[in-house]
Amino acid sequence: MGLVKDFLDLNYSYEKPLLLGFSGGSDSSVLLHLLLDIRSKKPFPLHLAHIDHGWREESHNQALDLKKLAESLNLPFHSIRLKKYDGINLEEEARKQRFIFFKKIYREYQCEALLLAHQNQDQSETVFKRLLEGSHWTNMQGIKSMSTYDGMIVWRPLLKMRKKDIEKVIEEKQLQVIRDSTNLDARFLRSRMRLSLFPYLEAQFGKNFNNNIDRLSLTIQEFNRYFDNKLSKYLKQSSKGPLGVFLDLNELEEPIEIEFVVKSFFQNNDLVLSATELSTIVYLIHSHSTNKTMTIKNRMVGIDRRHLFLFNDLPISEKNREIIYDKKVLTGLWSGELTQNTGNESVDWKKLWISDVEVKIPSNIEWMGFFPDHCDEKQREILNKWWSKHKIPAFLRQKVPILGSGNKVLHEFLTGKSLSITSSQRVFLLRINK
Repeated sequence: MGLVKDFLDLNYSYEKPLLLGFSGGSDSSVLLHLLLDIRSKKPFPLHLAHIDHGWREESHNQALDLKKLAESLNLPFHSIRLKKYDGINLEEEARKQRFIFFKKIYREYQCEALLLAHQNQDQSETVFKRLLEGSHWTNMQGIKSMSTYDGMIVWRPLLKMRKKDIEKVIEEKQLQVIRDSTNLDARFLRSRMRLSLFPYLEAQFGKNFNNNIDRLSLTIQEFNRYFDNKLSKYLKQSSKGPLGVFLDLNELEEPIEIEFVVKSFFQNNDLVLSATELSTIVYLIHSHSTNKTMTIKNRMVGIDRRHLFLFNDLPISEKNREIIYDKKVLTGLWSGELTQNTGNESVDWKKLWISDVEVKIPSNIEWMGFFPDHCDEKQREILNKWWSKHKIPAFLRQKVPILGSGNKVLHEFLTGKSLSITSSQRVFLLRINK
């Protein structure tokens, strides 16, 4: 009991409900037993959530038995029987479905945390599996005792408990547990690892095999904490706006630091990079590459002079030049209008990236369009030289409007510099249509 009680005393308010993922197997049964023991001395609300995957004929009756157990303990019991689904990775799909159900109960009862009964052997299996699958080194930390998933706080208080100690509790307390036959099903990778691979490796390398993997996991967790503490400030400096997100990495020199920040940057934006994608981006940033683009999960990524850009999936702008009529103009993603406000002398792409801008422009502006479609050959050459002089990435030049009169471009929004000299000016508000 001490392991779980110490965990709860350190982290739990003993006020809001806890939600226990309860399969009725050995691990979750032991965790329930320990929670009930603590609860008898210090009461707290506890809910049980059970998922019947429908993989075994007897699973339906077992779910009913667990419901009766919960009723005898006066505990709220929530269960669902999943529809059968096909696919190569049944384990991963089952995991997704479990968490969808957990989240529903978690939110409905405003739980403080979801408790899962992973133990030390689960940790070893996870780390070893990720190692052989070629996961990034940051993922070798395995399962955390405290984490978050899709807005839920997830606790795993048994993570340091060995499997043999769990079986000892079952024997001493004579707990009735479900022995899931799918744990012996060779269709599942974890079953093959438990039945064949791990016993073989233990025979070859000794009984400390699991402990060695556990130490690797703890070491990686320490590395992750170190890098996170040192480098998280750079991630906080990212700028997010209607165009997407960009990050300035000029202060980072070491490739491993760039790699950690880049991986975290994409994860924060719901993208997981392949090993090749990650190494390519790190190389391009570290080598100060200019005007490089690639596509990841249908989203454009730009790299220029140690700036990293992740563009939103933006609509294509109109190909026709739009006339500024009645002081307003609309072209695809962008809209603009003449205003009576003061305006700014200098607005560059960094300011435009995060918000609407008001800027002083020549008074004889007639239209809003885009480079290069709305420029003749001479104007394209002038603009390219101008933007190259001011180090504007090529992939930005076609995304932001230009303003002109007749066949001449008179204003652009990327450099913050004046493209034409005129004493007569008006103020123009440019915004992205949300």
